[in-house]
Amino acid sequence: MEDIKYVLTRIEAGDRVVFGRDGYGQQWVELWRGRLFERRSRVDCSPREIVRIKRELLAKH
Repeated sequence: MEDIKYVLTRIEAGDRVVFGRDGYGQQWVELWRGRLFERRSRVDCSPREIVRIKRELLAKH
C-alpha cells in the first residue's frame, strides 16, 4: 500500500512513469524526475498494485 501511495504522490509531483517487466515476470514502476540531472527510482510492485496504479492514472485523466 505504501508503494502505491508513493508512486501516486510522485506522479502528482510531475514525475514521468514507465511500467516495466523482466523475463521472470517481476513487474516494476520507474519514476523519472528532473530535466538537467535525470534521476529515477524503481519500485517493485505486484500485478494487482500495477493494475491499481493504472486505474488511478486513468481516473485522473
